[in-house]
Amino acid sequence: MKIVYFGTMDKLAEFMISQAKDKRSSVAALYYDETKELMRELLKQDDVELVSAEFHDPSWDGYNKEYYITFTPDFELYVEKAIGKKGDYLSFENDCLILGSDANSAILSKNWHENAETYEAVFDHDDISCDECDFCFSDCKKCDDSDVEFSFDVYANGDHHQYHGELAFEKFLDLFFS
Repeated sequence: MKIVYFGTMDKLAEFMISQAKDKRSSVAALYYDETKELMRELLKQDDVELVSAEFHDPSWDGYNKEYYITFTPDFELYVEKAIGKKGDYLSFENDCLILGSDANSAILSKNWHENAETYEAVFDHDDISCDECDFCFSDCKKCDDSDVEFSFDVYANGDHHQYHGELAFEKFLDLFFS
């Protein structure tokens, strides 16, 4: 599982939207407050349709566990409790799984997609060191002050491109989020 620093919920929403544009479905497993923020960010997009939402304040029904926020290539948004009535985590099948840093790792085994990419989403950089982080999706003063140099590889249509240095992150965003 890769650890990704998103910094803000809008960056996670951008990531899920980019997955949808690449015809990949993604699901995030987050607690109530993070779920509410992510829904707000995704629904800011004009072409996102909220299809289903089983989502309540924890004081209303006592549910205080993770929610699944599923985003499809058709820009459909589904929100549901991650734990079913029998107390087990529900199964799903998605190309990409994003676990909140507080989410239970047992969720990993519930994705039926054998080749799914998995990420741990971190929003507070004090929770991890730059050595632990696999990628920063946000401006990161901590990484800017470290000796870590950003680089990435792109394999497309048989071509291989490598990007390194200060402008690599901007190039990455241009390639995948434009």
